[in-house]
Amino acid sequence: SRKLGFLEYRASLHEMNWSWCLTLLIVPLGSSSLLEDDELPTVYRVTVVHELLHVADGQQPPFTQGLELVYAEDGHRVLVETSGAFPAGEVSYVRLVNADTGLPEKEITDGLDNDAFVEGITQLGSGSGSRWLTSTLSDNQALEYDADFNLVAKHDFPLEGWGLTRDINRNHLLATNGSEYVMRLDSETLEVKDTKMATCLGRPVEGLNELEMVDDFLGTGPALFGNVYRSRVVLIIDPETFQCKGIFDVDSVSEPKEQGEYLGYHVANGIAYDKEAKTFFLTGKNWRYMYEVRIEPEEKQVSSDSLNLLEEHFERLGVAAIVPSGSGHPLHFLGRARHLHNHFEVDM
Repeated sequence: SRKLGFLEYRASLHEMNWSWCLTLLIVPLGSSSLLEDDELPTVYRVTVVHELLHVADGQQPPFTQGLELVYAEDGHRVLVETSGAFPAGEVSYVRLVNADTGLPEKEITDGLDNDAFVEGITQLGSGSGSRWLTSTLSDNQALEYDADFNLVAKHDFPLEGWGLTRDINRNHLLATNGSEYVMRLDSETLEVKDTKMATCLGRPVEGLNELEMVDDFLGTGPALFGNVYRSRVVLIIDPETFQCKGIFDVDSVSEPKEQGEYLGYHVANGIAYDKEAKTFFLTGKNWRYMYEVRIEPEEKQVSSDSLNLLEEHFERLGVAAIVPSGSGHPLHFLGRARHLHNHFEVDM
């Protein structure tokens, strides 16, 4: 016997006079699929090098929406974190956290009215002349702070606020709004300049949340990191094509999982890169801990818990891949079959 490359089922939609093809891929080891090897994302592993308390005992953990890292004038590392107004009764705030001790150094609420729900944050420029921009969820506003986090202005924002970071050239912003699209905004006017679909495994990725741009990730060039909402999956995305080129998950950290985490109330969210140490800080909404980690390629790329978690995310949303088959109007739906190669064999 030998493993089957694919099973094909055909049906006709007579009303539209089209012929469609539903293909379930059963991918054996060493074989090719509709996705070329160079289109499959590299799987990375997470190694925790430092665990920090995200909040003092007895306090409500931050509902983390945005996370950045900067170096203070005295050389110590500072995390800039935004926390949305959740659960009920909490208010939104921006806070500065000592990245070595986890202790808060400053909390800012200027411009964040009682009904404001703060979202992503990013730094524009550097040093004393830099400024910070943070979006809000539903009131179409962005708040601008100076380098010392004094409120400078409120701006109209064209999107529902989710993730926010700068692009590789530092003259535009990249923003998400809960859909499968990433928008490029002018950093001065906040006008939407273009929109691209984020994809992974040939499927649109809905719900890219917190974003982090890395100028050169492990020598592979620029990379856009994004938390996938309602999961513990992080995608590493090519900032030109917006196809994922890497994937990892934070299932292995000590933060306990909560029942119904996929609903979005205790998911991983928050990515900050330290370009000097080449480490990342990761945390989540209402997490008691944050983690400084190293991210390195897995030695074996055949099977992956991270890819399985992403497949589960797609299944919850009912997302299917739609790519041309080469004749008529066929659709190919890539399911979990690439992880089932050991379970299907046929005699031929």
